[in-house]
Amino acid sequence: MRKVLADALVPIFTGLLLGYWAGRRGLMDSINIRNLIVFVMTFSAPCALFSIIIETSREVLQQQLMMAFAIALVFTGIYLGWYFWARYRVGMSIPDGAVLALTFGFPNSAAMAVSLLSSTFGPKASVPAALSIVVGSITIVPITLELLKLGSKTVKPEIPARALLRGILRSFARLVVCAPIIALLFACLHVHFPTYAIRALNTLGSAINGSALVLTGLVISVHPFRMNPAVPSTTAAKLIVQPLLALCITLLLHMSHDQIRNITLISAIPGGFFGRAFGKSFNATPEIASSGLTATYGFAVVTLPFMDSGPEPIRVSLMSMRSPIPYAHDLLLVKSMLIEEACIAEPAWVRPALAKYLWVVARRAISPKDRIAVGVRGQERQQRWGGFMRKDQIVKMIAPWRLRSGLANTVRLSLPAMQSLRFLEIELASLSNDWGPGGSVGYELASRAPVVTRESDLDLVISAPDRFDRDFARHLWKKIALAPAKVDVRIETTWCGFSLEEYVRRNSEKLLVRTSTGPRLTTDPWNQPAGGNE
Repeated sequence: MRKVLADALVPIFTGLLLGYWAGRRGLMDSINIRNLIVFVMTFSAPCALFSIIIETSREVLQQQLMMAFAIALVFTGIYLGWYFWARYRVGMSIPDGAVLALTFGFPNSAAMAVSLLSSTFGPKASVPAALSIVVGSITIVPITLELLKLGSKTVKPEIPARALLRGILRSFARLVVCAPIIALLFACLHVHFPTYAIRALNTLGSAINGSALVLTGLVISVHPFRMNPAVPSTTAAKLIVQPLLALCITLLLHMSHDQIRNITLISAIPGGFFGRAFGKSFNATPEIASSGLTATYGFAVVTLPFMDSGPEPIRVSLMSMRSPIPYAHDLLLVKSMLIEEACIAEPAWVRPALAKYLWVVARRAISPKDRIAVGVRGQERQQRWGGFMRKDQIVKMIAPWRLRSGLANTVRLSLPAMQSLRFLEIELASLSNDWGPGGSVGYELASRAPVVTRESDLDLVISAPDRFDRDFARHLWKKIALAPAKVDVRIETTWCGFSLEEYVRRNSEKLLVRTSTGPRLTTDPWNQPAGGNE
């Protein structure tokens, strides 16, 4: 897990430091900041958001409606809290209060959310990260702009609701807002773009992370840091209190574990550059916002990793948000070689294999009480054995979607199966479903056991709790089939697993699926029958 966090966080803070260094050394000035804002919000961010949403199935997008509402509620509530605190507690003017509220109330999603969530929790987490950019752009950003415009005209201006509504409607003309909306329409109409178009969008969209990070570092470097009594409290409120408030709101809405986790983490991301950028045009640059923003990035180096590697209650409640029961294909590090046999007696090779690598694979089977079904693999291809193990013997669980080629030994990356994984990490970057390697590749990445050979296929596991149609499946299979080595893709629904290739190419109505009671035929792998074969 440390490597996953390092892979996610080190590039982020490297980009921030580079931008800060460039600003302090005078290599980039205010003109560069303005140009970078135009590039990020007019070109890079719209392309990234469009490609993420167009590659997401209609069914998955429908599931995000509640997520968008919750993000809007969290962002607006936190924004208003900061605004009224600045106005009536600190005594700021309306423009200064609006800038401070946007600075701390709108996380730096453009620079950090997509890369952080997708790297840590898999590609599916990129969808709520993208939603956070869109939702913030059509809610608290236009509110801030109207407050800045109206607040600069009179000492005690009235802020009419009609003016705020006009500002929100005008925000739809921005590419960062209308691009994902257009992509949403295309996705609902099942319009599939050609591969070269998606690659072009991904190429432009991939620039958002680096450019937004450098831009944030530049914005921070413009104003010197000054410690005052409000800085520690605003920093603590942003990095600790704010995520806890988001957690409470999502719990009250009875959202799923993944949704709670994603929204809470997005709220824990430090503020972005919008407040400082907009405020400069209206001569609204409150020192608390400037110094507090700098402090939040300094302490985020500690708080963001702490949410995953800190004390178990915090780690479980804020990060994993996942049932302790492993799913099929999960890699399990265990502390015992005591495995109860299922149907076949334990072969002689099992104990030596476990003595060398105490890793097993969760399998799909009905288990006795307080037991889980596991599979043991040996060095040879034919050495596979299934049994049952007590749940309390599990030390660590790794889902396939947490495994990427960056975990492999460098000398092993030349193997065809590893090359295929690296290829698909690029091709499936915008896929919203959780996915990752299973089989020998997944086992080697988790256990470091050199089990992959030049003849090994790449087994890919794609989580699909929500239904997708045959057109989406064909489009997905065409991408995967271009990999250098043979790829076997297993689609995992809530009750069964099946081959993507068979699903795409089948001629009959029925499909062979694997269930906990064995293989069976079904007409719908997303609809679990009451019992018996269909």
